[in-house]
Amino acid sequence: MSVFFSNDGAVDFTFTTENNEISITGYIGRGDNVIIPSEINSLPVTKLGEDAFGFREKLMHVSIPDAVVIIDDGAFIYTNIRRVIIPERLTCIGEGAFAHTNLIEVMIPSRVSSIGQFAFGSNKKLTDITVGEAISFL
Repeated sequence: MSVFFSNDGAVDFTFTTENNEISITGYIGRGDNVIIPSEINSLPVTKLGEDAFGFREKLMHVSIPDAVVIIDDGAFIYTNIRRVIIPERLTCIGEGAFAHTNLIEVMIPSRVSSIGQFAFGSNKKLTDITVGEAISFL
């Protein structure tokens, strides 16, 4: 596991490297508005790992880079995210990835082929989900 230092010198993310790609394994920053980097150490961030941002009640806004193709189980569970823009290249949303958040609306791109159980469960304010045509597992 490695640690990514943001431009201001604060430690924000833990991550692993595999096959020349980065998987973010944790958010240890303090901000409520998170911009996930598209690259760390010149390698693309392609996965947001299991519970990587989960249980961060102060987290309200997140920007996910286009390179991300997998949002793993519970990646944002029990946060206060209200709106998320899911990247066009994303193919998989894990179980409970956005469960127990404050999402209002979600647009799922057409490349997403798998959405895990309870991925958007217990979101009382969620009124609008637009799902792309490639979904093969929901």
